[in-house]
Order: sequence, then C-alpha cells, then structure tokens
Amino acid sequence: MTTRSADISLAGLLAVQRQCHGPSCLLQNLGDGFLYRNNPFYRRIRDASRARGIGFTLEDPGNYFAFPLVALDALLKTRKVPYRANYAALAAFERARPGFFTLADLHKNRPLPNYILHESAHVIAFHELFGRPRDVHAALSDPRKPLYIVLGEAFAMTAEYFAACAVSGPTHAWFFSINSYRHRTPAKRAVGELVTPMACRSWSGWC
Repeated sequence: MTTRSADISLAGLLAVQRQCHGPSCLLQNLGDGFLYRNNPFYRRIRDASRARGIGFTLEDPGNYFAFPLVALDALLKTRKVPYRANYAALAAFERARPGFFTLADLHKNRPLPNYILHESAHVIAFHELFGRPRDVHAALSDPRKPLYIVLGEAFAMTAEYFAACAVSGPTHAWFFSINSYRHRTPAKRAVGELVTPMACRSWSGWC
C-alpha cells in the first residue's frame, strides 16, 4: 500500500527532522537536513553558499518576511539568507497532543514556509556576476548589466525546478513543498528531460 503524505504523522516527521540534522543543516528549518541529505540540487546550492561565505539568519534584514521582493538588496548586501524557525512551531503543535496529528491536519493551515534554496541561489548568482560591490543598489541599477539581473533570477528558478525533479516519496515531497515556491511541478517530466549528466555538469562553474 502506497503511503501518502497526508498519512504521515507529525511525530514521525519531526523524528526524521532530528535524525537528518548535521553541521551543514539548519535544524530550525523544517526539512532542511532531509533535503540536504536526499536532494542533490538542494545540497549543491547549500555547499556553494557555504563556500562563498553566505550565512543564514533567524533575523529579518530589510523586512524580508513582510515583503521578500523589496528585501533582496538587504540579502545581497548582508550575504545572509533569513528563515523562520518553523520546526520549533511544529514541534510545539505536536506537544499539544502527542502522536495525534498527521499531515492531513495541516492541509489548509501549515507552518509558514522558508525559501532558502531560492534566496541562496540569488546570492550565489549575484556573487558570481557582480562580485562584492560596496553599493549593491548601484550595481543592480547599472544600465549595462540588465542581463545579469535576468541571469540571477533564471538561476534561482532553475535551481528550484531541478531540485523539484529530484523529489521522490511523500516525505521528500512535503519537505520540499515547504521550502520552495514550486509546491507542485506540473511540467516536472518536461523539465526532467533536461536534467541529463551534461546539463548537471553545466552547474559546476557556480556549484
């Protein structure tokens, strides 16, 4: 009998979270350790971030959580990707009635997501394309560099789509859904056809 994500208990999900924690993972981000261990694209973005000195913070630079779009400058300047402690929130929910809840109970009301994969890819792309300018806003406003802006966004979205194609199984799918703008991938098969060894090697320059 095939297991559905809705049948997974919160207790079991939180146990997986703890089991997959490691030095490159963020325990307070739901699914982070699992995705790092099981999703090669998620892992490569994390490793590339660490290699470039990009950090992660529970603080909120530039009011990111209020309006992520206008906070991109702050992320690029601080080189820190913000995230919410949604693991702690879900653990508190489970403690309210241990062993009772499943993911079906979160179908319409889930913890708020984190977009660490997407935002990390943005900072990596900026680092590779612009270096470390003193004035991030001036660099982004340079009329000679509009293609760089498009490339940065394309890299972030491609990272998400490739990572989505690596999803396998209900636990992986749920963890990915709360860490990506790509909740579902209706074009997964089409994108998957592009994920060949040659396409993957093209990432080696940045990741």
